[in-house]
Amino acid sequence: MTRKLFFAVFPSLENYHSEANEVDESVYPWVGKVVHSPHHDYPVVCTASCIDNNIFITSARCLFSLRPLYTRVFYNGNSFSAKAFVTPSNVTRQSFDDIGFIIVLSNDSYTREWATIDIYNERRTDDTYYWFAEYLRIRGPGDHIAVGWTVHKTQHKIKKPRTQYKLTALEIVLGLDLCAEIFTVNFKIKGFYVPCYFGCDIKEFRANDTKCERAHGAEGGAIVNTKTNMLLGVATWGAYYQKRELPLGFSVANSDNFFKDKKCAINIRNDNERNPPSNYLQSLCPEEDGKR
Repeated sequence: MTRKLFFAVFPSLENYHSEANEVDESVYPWVGKVVHSPHHDYPVVCTASCIDNNIFITSARCLFSLRPLYTRVFYNGNSFSAKAFVTPSNVTRQSFDDIGFIIVLSNDSYTREWATIDIYNERRTDDTYYWFAEYLRIRGPGDHIAVGWTVHKTQHKIKKPRTQYKLTALEIVLGLDLCAEIFTVNFKIKGFYVPCYFGCDIKEFRANDTKCERAHGAEGGAIVNTKTNMLLGVATWGAYYQKRELPLGFSVANSDNFFKDKKCAINIRNDNERNPPSNYLQSLCPEEDGKR
């Protein structure tokens, strides 16, 4: 039997969790909360991770509907206004593999060193995720966590600007087979051989293990290797089903797009022009390096 191709539209992640643990911000001081308001600490739109002074990464989809003028990142007890965004010029389908950068302005009241997290920076060797299969073979699918700003699943459907999000973390399992088997209904259709994470592995899912009731769907949430304490990537896509949890997809921060856009973000961060003319920031990055 010939397998059918399947196309679905996946919405942005809904910033909810099921059975995750609330953690103090001091445990993950490099995690930022992205808010779309110049004056308030709400509404929360996604999670971001600080990878360098004044530079955060998140899901690119989080940034598409935001304006830098109204965006702030709450981080390490302070808030920082956005200077610019950098998103990939070579977008992937539904931005499933797209990471965005937020470059923030300095805050005179912030006198501490920037708390950052190192990223997994071994470049991809192919476009079909053989390199990710090798990562899993060497490091294993366990020993990873998802970290981000969420509310409990019972509350996330109540859309209120002032919803109080908590920093939460969940132990997760990574895999190439998670989305490939579950979203294709046991391979009846083709696709989804991409990095995904879940509260359980595929065998536990087949057995209806209660571990599979756990979930962490923070847009831009950090996927962290707990052995190396390195940021592997950020949560970028998923599906929502009221009756049960499903695996979620993430982008590993090691694509050509990522490294080009990181260079662009550094150029913008390092520029000190006080009153830049129109399209000035774009000129700091060649077109092939990304777009602002």
